This record gives sequence, structure tokens and C-alpha cells, in this order.
Amino acid sequence: MISHGQTHMTDEESHTLLVSEPKLNETLWKQNPAFYHKIHLSVLYAAILTLLCLFFLSDSRTSKCDLFAQNTPLWDLVEYETVVFLDNIHELSPFQGPPDDVKDEIWDKLYRNTSTTVIDSKRAKRLPNSTMVAPGTQGDGIVSLEVFHQLHCLNALRKSLYPERFPDYSVFFPNGTRNQNISIHHDHCVDRIRQATMCDANIGASFWRWNEHLGKWGINMRTTQTCRNFEKMRLWAVERNLLDWDPKVLSRLTDDTSAS
Repeated sequence: MISHGQTHMTDEESHTLLVSEPKLNETLWKQNPAFYHKIHLSVLYAAILTLLCLFFLSDSRTSKCDLFAQNTPLWDLVEYETVVFLDNIHELSPFQGPPDDVKDEIWDKLYRNTSTTVIDSKRAKRLPNSTMVAPGTQGDGIVSLEVFHQLHCLNALRKSLYPERFPDYSVFFPNGTRNQNISIHHDHCVDRIRQATMCDANIGASFWRWNEHLGKWGINMRTTQTCRNFEKMRLWAVERNLLDWDPKVLSRLTDDTSAS
């Protein structure tokens, strides 16, 4: 029910109103054309700026993904997981502490059977550097993933801390003179790990908490991190590890098409 004072708008009146709206806009435009011109330009510039931002953001992300893909044979296999880092002072990991058979085993397992990983020819061709073709294949390549080299180096440095158990890793001979070969190897390992740490540049944040015992603020290194799934990569490499082969065997490089 329509209350007193309300009226129906006829179809003719509605049509008249709709027709008059463009005329009203045209009148306002003529009264202040500069104002409307600025509005149109502002909308146009905003649209262009938005499109440019979306383009560069998309291009930046794509470029980073493409760059990562070009430098690893695992570009499509990487998964991420949440890992809690221990502070390694009040909470020790199984890898810490004086060596024993159990610790030595879990350290060695981190990179055991990962030194010669065979990748298919498609993955080999995507890499920035050519590599040796695996014996008995038509172009599959042999690679060694950097993470396992770093773990080998880290384990070697760990062993050097305990010369009584690992004399072959000590930088000193029993007579106290320096073992130059071991020193060179450890120096190589230290800088390899430095390069890897700076390359990966973990930007996970440790936080600060009040230490009641010390009476001051201090850093808490028990942090939550986002990490690549290491175990998946390790199993992938182990499954493709080339065992019992002669490194002196004749072969060719993956970018050599003369044998195709």
C-alpha cells in the first residue's frame, strides 16, 4: 500500500528523466570542463599505473622462478614445510654433542649415496652448465647437488673438532706440525659454506625476550622457519645415485650433439 503523499512515476516520466540525465551531464561538463578533464586523466593514470604495477610484479616473480629453475634439476620437485629451529644451547638436536656411533651414522646418512645423481636429458639441458653424460644413456646427465656437498663439508669440520676420534680430519699431525692437505680441504669447506649461507640468505627472524636470570633482553633463537623439504630431496638423489661406475670411462658432455 502506498502512503499518502507518494505518487507513481509513469513510464513517460521515467523516460523523460533518463533522457534528461545525459543533458544534465553535458551541462555540467560545459560549465566546468577543466574539472572533468582532470577527473578523466586521473582515472586513466590510475588504471595505467595499476596495470604497470601488476605487470612488473608478475614479471619479477616469473624471472625469479625462471632463474631458480635454470640452476637446478629439481625445479618442479621443491616442496616447502614449516620447521622449528632449536636454540641449540638449551635444546640440543640429535646432531650435537661429542661424537658416538649414533651421531656419526645420522650425520653420514644426510649425504650418503648422493654424490653422483643421474638426471634425465630434459633436466640436464635446462642447466646453465653442461655435464657428463651418464654411461649407458643417450643423454642423461650426472650431477651432484650442492646441499650434499655442503653437508659433507660441515661433517668434515665437525670431525676436526674431535681429533682423538677422527685423526684423519685433524689439521695437525701427531708431532704438532700442520697437515697442509687437511687444512686446505677445511679452508675450502669453510668458504663453500660461507658462499652457500650468503646465497640462501635465510631471512627468518629470531626474536628478543627478557631474560630474568641475566636481567636483560636477549635473543631467542628458537624460531619457526619455512624450509625446503630436505628429506624429499635426499630420497630423490639417493634413488638416482649411480653406484659402482668407473669415473675414467669415456663419455661426452650433455651439450655435445656429435654423438646424436
